[in-house]
Amino acid sequence: MTDEIDSLEWGIDRRTVLKGVGAASVAGLIGVSATGTAAADEHCGPGCGPQCEAEVQLCAAQDIEVGTVYVRRVPGEEQIEVEYVLDGDTENDWYLRETHLYVGKTDPKELSSAPGQFPFTKEEYGDGVTSYTYTIDFDEICEYKVGGGNGRGKGGGGKWEEVDSCGVEVGDCVYIAAHAVVDEVLKEAPYFAADATYEAEQGVKKNGDPIADDRSDPEDALVKAYPDGDFFSLGFMPDGDGGFEAEGGWIEVTFDCPVVNGDGDDLRLWEVTFADYPEEKADVYAWYDGGWRFLGTADNSGQGDEDSPEAHTLSTFDLGNPADEDYDEIESTEKLRIVDKTDPSLHNGNADAFDLDGIEVLQDCTRDETAWGDGCEGCEITDGGNWATYFQFGIGVCEETLPECPMYGTSRVGSDDGEVEIWSIRYDADDDEIVEKVVGDIPDNSSNQNYPNGLAFDPENEIWYFTEEGGILRTMNEDGCLGIKTYNGGSSISGGDSIAGATLYGGAYYFTPQGGDALFKVELNADGSVVEDDGIVIPENVRTLPVTGNTFGDIAADDDGVLYFSVNGAFFKVDLNDSANDEIIVESDDRDAYAVLSQLAFDDTETLWAHNAGDGEWRTVDLSDGSLSDVVATTKTYTDLATCGTYELNDDCPE
Repeated sequence: MTDEIDSLEWGIDRRTVLKGVGAASVAGLIGVSATGTAAADEHCGPGCGPQCEAEVQLCAAQDIEVGTVYVRRVPGEEQIEVEYVLDGDTENDWYLRETHLYVGKTDPKELSSAPGQFPFTKEEYGDGVTSYTYTIDFDEICEYKVGGGNGRGKGGGGKWEEVDSCGVEVGDCVYIAAHAVVDEVLKEAPYFAADATYEAEQGVKKNGDPIADDRSDPEDALVKAYPDGDFFSLGFMPDGDGGFEAEGGWIEVTFDCPVVNGDGDDLRLWEVTFADYPEEKADVYAWYDGGWRFLGTADNSGQGDEDSPEAHTLSTFDLGNPADEDYDEIESTEKLRIVDKTDPSLHNGNADAFDLDGIEVLQDCTRDETAWGDGCEGCEITDGGNWATYFQFGIGVCEETLPECPMYGTSRVGSDDGEVEIWSIRYDADDDEIVEKVVGDIPDNSSNQNYPNGLAFDPENEIWYFTEEGGILRTMNEDGCLGIKTYNGGSSISGGDSIAGATLYGGAYYFTPQGGDALFKVELNADGSVVEDDGIVIPENVRTLPVTGNTFGDIAADDDGVLYFSVNGAFFKVDLNDSANDEIIVESDDRDAYAVLSQLAFDDTETLWAHNAGDGEWRTVDLSDGSLSDVVATTKTYTDLATCGTYELNDDCPE
């Protein structure tokens, strides 16, 4: 960075300098290291081997891990995605302010390190934004050259020009440089100016006497304390001829963090005056552009009773709308000047003018930092001088497939003797194939191929739950050796009705009997065993469902306690935390278009998968409308599914 940039400590000033092409050339870039099968080059990130995704920690100030940058080939589309996610484990929150992204066919070493010239940019983010994704079509990835400018060639101010050669294909290698400006929130608004420094000159009472000691400490003007503490009276300023100056006492406050012009008002002054008292007022100025700029006048109108919160009068000011006619907007201010303008003629001799009890900042205190990745260990665009880096990314085939985290299903297809088994279903990235593997046999008391059903998995205790036809609840693997345990004395937990829709959430097994309209739960102990009262399982009726006469399908629970139901003719949700959020998402009989009468399971990325037990097809579900993706994979058919997770058996299990 230049000395100018390094000398700027706080958010708005640094942000002002960084805007635009010229200033942005001093900003750092993000390098990325590989994930997946591509061999990583220690200097250039993922390198050019075909791959589907890469990621790196997003770093600010060279060594603060504030998040991650992900690069992905979009499965089945001629696109790549670059996603910024601020999720670092830091003391304070961070937010995006600007991002500039280069994805191209030309080595940036032949161009420049100016993010302002990158082809993909976003310079205006709202408050609180922590992620952003660029989706770039293959035909938007082009070659570039430096033209024009000041004649000094690369880095000499020449504008980038797009060469008439755009478009890439699978197997091509592209260059990527991703830059970000991020805000760290040091103080959340509103807050009082407790850490500010000050200068002050206090006047006197109208009768010429000194102002009382409990109203004479300028520090009492910074943080609201009344009625439990003191405040600061500005006082009247004698003119030497027995009268008073037009301007009375004053205080100048220098903030430890500059106040920025944000949405709405930016500053609030607290004044103390009791009811039925004449006007007191003070002019307020902000330091900007080398001088004091008039913001407006604070007064004591609307005062309340003594010793009540209403004794405070609040005056607010917007830096974006100052009273100074020469300025339409003040971007930020480091100092505030408050000058008494009270008319002495309105008051008795004991009056001491404007009483200031607090200066409150209404915008977050932030600082801006340039962010880049992996300690700038990627390839440098320029030799020294700044932290600009780039990396290479090879475009892989990347067809969408099942997750690596195994989901579980019940099936009798493929077993030796037609027995029902629990299977794990997962994608093996090393062998690039879907692996279906038997976990263990489970009892089968029916010739009905739809049972056992009601499958659920507890990944913490590594236990499977299922029901035989008629609602008989069993578990597998409570002993760590795939042993089977039967509950409720082998009697139905559902009044004799079969269970085909079930899931696990928050230490309970949730289910709805076939043809029913109520959701039930069975409590579990901390070790995953089912709670019984003298050997009896007592289900609790949780809620009436928004759809009645349900034929399942399946139920799946997300991490927030929202249960998704797939039944014959509908896909709906039930929020265990707030029934007002229960919703019929879609009603349809089209099993190829919507998640109706499907087997459901969430993977470890909170993606909901739907499996058709009739033809073995797998699709993902759009939770907003219940629509299905194109077919992702086809496997054997499973009569029920359970959420993903892993397990290990005990070492001493019998063979």
